[in-house]
Order: sequence, then structure tokens, then C-alpha cells
Amino acid sequence: MSELRSRMLRELDLGGYSESSRATYLSCVAKMARHFNRSPADLTSHDVEDYWLKLSKRLQPNSLSCEYSALRFLFDRVLKRPWVIKNIPRPRSAITVPVMLSRDEVHRLIKAARNLRGRTIIKLMYGAGLRVSEVIRLRGQDIDSQRGVINIRESKYRRY
Repeated sequence: MSELRSRMLRELDLGGYSESSRATYLSCVAKMARHFNRSPADLTSHDVEDYWLKLSKRLQPNSLSCEYSALRFLFDRVLKRPWVIKNIPRPRSAITVPVMLSRDEVHRLIKAARNLRGRTIIKLMYGAGLRVSEVIRLRGQDIDSQRGVINIRESKYRRY
């Protein structure tokens, strides 16, 4: 493991970053190192700006935002260098409006389930706004029917 990678892992640990963020940040930095065939610590502001221009032509806004965060983390927190591309603003992610199902569509979705268990899962997911991963982890003791509360463990982004 390179010294830069170990420093980056240490900073990610200190910052309490999730495993997926750690993997994404390390991947982004490794991709930049492969592009230049040298350590990111040796890059100039001009190198990083050129790299950023190439990325911005190839990537969608959400992917570009991940790259931006990873590079900013690298230069600010790991290398302790002023952010080298200050004149480039954070990319804006495309705002998507969630698709709202009509009452009829919801009823058809529930009816499409093969059994009571499936219908219950669909009703729970739709009614409580849960993700599949959150429903999978639910246990009987997570449901407090007296208070009308569901305790969601290990939700996305560790929010409760």
C-alpha cells in the first residue's frame, strides 16, 4: 500500500466515512493517478484542471459530483494543499422528481403480489416509504403497534 493511500484511509477513518464512500474516493483518486501515471501528490493545479475538463465532458453530473468530492478530500484533507481548482464550482446534480403512483396503480401493484406476505411488504414499503434493504432487515420487535412506530435499523446514510 502506498503512503498516500494509507494517509487517505486514515483521514477517511477519522472523518467517519462509510465503506461505500471510502471505496468511491479511493477509486476516483486511483483513476486520476493511472491517468497521469504518477502520484496525485506530484500533480500541479494545471494537471488537475486538465483532468477535470476531460472528466466533465465524459461524466454525468452525479458521477462528476463524486469525483469532485474525492479530489477535494484528497487535496484539502490528505495533501493539506489549498483546493487546486477553486474556480470550478461543485457540479449540480440533476434534480429528479419522484414518480407518484395513482391510486389505481397502487391497487394493481398490491394485487400483483402472489401472497399475503408479498402484499404486506408492498403495503409497508409504500405506506412507510421504506427501501427494500430496510424492509429486509425488519424484525417483529422493530414494530411498535401501540405507538404506531417502526424502528428502521441500518438505514441508508445511517439516518434514523
